Amino acid sequence: MDSRAMGSGAMGSGAFAASRTASASAMSNSATNDSTTLSGSEGTGQPGGKQLEGPQSPRLSIQKFAPDEIQVGKQATFKVAVVNTGETPAAGVEIHDQIPKGTRLVGTVPRATRGTQGELVWNLGTIAPGNESVVEMQLMPVAEGEIGSVATVHFSAAASARTTSTRPQLVVKTSMPSQVLIGENVALTITISNPGSGTATGVVLSEQIPAGLRHSSGNDLEYEVGDLKPGDTKKLELTLTAARAGKITNVLTARGEGNLRAEDRVTIEVLSPELNIAVSGSKRRYLEREATYKLSVGNPGTAAAEEVELVAYLPSGLKFISANNAGYYEETDRSIRWRLQELPTGETGTVELVAMPVEEGQHKLRLKGTAKKGLAVEKEQPLSVEGITAIMFEAVD
Repeated sequence: MDSRAMGSGAMGSGAFAASRTASASAMSNSATNDSTTLSGSEGTGQPGGKQLEGPQSPRLSIQKFAPDEIQVGKQATFKVAVVNTGETPAAGVEIHDQIPKGTRLVGTVPRATRGTQGELVWNLGTIAPGNESVVEMQLMPVAEGEIGSVATVHFSAAASARTTSTRPQLVVKTSMPSQVLIGENVALTITISNPGSGTATGVVLSEQIPAGLRHSSGNDLEYEVGDLKPGDTKKLELTLTAARAGKITNVLTARGEGNLRAEDRVTIEVLSPELNIAVSGSKRRYLEREATYKLSVGNPGTAAAEEVELVAYLPSGLKFISANNAGYYEETDRSIRWRLQELPTGETGTVELVAMPVEEGQHKLRLKGTAKKGLAVEKEQPLSVEGITAIMFEAVD
């Protein structure tokens, strides 16, 4: 997993940006007020037929016909013809016309209805391209003069568009060992997938390394996955280092455009050995009187301690006499060393050291324990060495 530290930069908010925002807000007040009442409304529309997709261009021509001359008391017929000269159907076609002044209506073909203004309305429905509809108005002239009215045509043109709504999803899974020894690498196998029905775009993985784990690039890592098509799966590798003992929860987050987000939590236990040492024995001795010490090293940690070494350093006032359990004495630094290949967790090892006080005064027996993984612990045991008081007995006969 190619990782990089997450940037913390942000775009500036200068005066130009602020003034531009205020201007745009002022210009769109009315639009905002109108749209506010509509936002959140659930839709009820359905896609239209395939024939309504693409440009829709119905065109209607209207023409009205009247006799050259009519006579009072003699019925006359006025006609209105509507032709669709366009390429698509015209829906909801209506012809509106007034009864001419100076006449009285006798009948209509087809039957007309009255409009809101008292006009005659013919509902013709849909007129296909190239088709014509004709309506008639039978009138009885009742006055002399010029007779006529204006007919209008009303229609609607429908257009449809359709698309497919999908729902992308993100699922992220992390695979890692349940336990690891402190100081060792932890290999994370990351699987990110899209089980949804649409493409997940702008997918990014984020890793905020928890305390106890470490990465050379820092604590905040980010990886750009890109786009994931439906059913796509990608596997990535990330290597961390266990730096502190205990149970640690790692959180990996995947996010994408459209508020996509997924998270995975995995807990790992970092095991670590520990060392403690103890010494028991005399803190006050006389010259030339042997002192016996019991030295112990224990491992209260959660992992076995390897390559354990226990070292006792004798002060100049003590002379080495003996050591059990293969302890060996080095004259150069006056040390006695015991080595153990492994000390299991919860175990304690005990050895014995015998030394002879050869100098009066205050002395310190220094004890040190070490093990692999940089484990080290020290302790001191004080010793006061005193001289022997000389007592002489004399018998006189």
